[in-house]
Amino acid sequence: AYGKAIELDANDLEARRGLVYARRMLGDFEGAWEAVLPAVDAGKEASQPAWDEELGRVGLALVIEAMQASQPVPPAALPAENALGRAIEAGSASASIALADLLAWQGRGAEGREILVEALLRDPNHADAVGRLQNLTPSDAQVVAWERIRRAHPDAPVVQWRLGEALWNLHWLHRQNRNWFGAHDALDRAE
Repeated sequence: AYGKAIELDANDLEARRGLVYARRMLGDFEGAWEAVLPAVDAGKEASQPAWDEELGRVGLALVIEAMQASQPVPPAALPAENALGRAIEAGSASASIALADLLAWQGRGAEGREILVEALLRDPNHADAVGRLQNLTPSDAQVVAWERIRRAHPDAPVVQWRLGEALWNLHWLHRQNRNWFGAHDALDRAE
C-alpha cells in the first residue's frame, strides 16, 4: 500500500516513512534505506522529527548489521547520526537512545555516553537513558556522569540512587583490584 501511494505521489513523505518503517520492521534494512534515499537526497526530511527518527533507526540497523558481520561502518551512519541529532533538537527523547546506540556500535562509546547524560540532564527519570548509561559506562565514568546529573537535579531520587549504586560498584571494583584507598574513598562519597 505504501509503495502504491509513493507511485502516485513520490513527494508523499508520510507514505514513504510508512514504507521505510514497514521494511525496517520486516528486517529489510537495505530496502528501508533505499526507500529513505530519495528523501535524504532531496533534503526533505529536515523539517519532520518523526521522519528524522525513522531515518536514524534505519541507519542504526544497518550499522548494527555491518558491525555484527565484521564489515566497515556503512555510509548510512552519518546521515543517520545527523537525523537523530535533529530529532533530539526537536524534543524526541527516544532519539537520544538510538543516537547513543549508533555511536556505541561504531566504537564511539564516550560520545554515546555524553548523549545519554544530556538526555538525563533534560529528564532524570528517562528510564531508557538510565538503563543504557548503566550498560555503556564503566564504573568510574558512571560516577562522574551521575555526579554531573546530580548537580543539575540534586533532589531527584533516581539520581541519588544511581549515584549511590555507581559508587558502590566502584567500591567493589577497587576491592577486587586490592585498591583499598579507592574502595574506602568510593564508600565515603556514597553519602
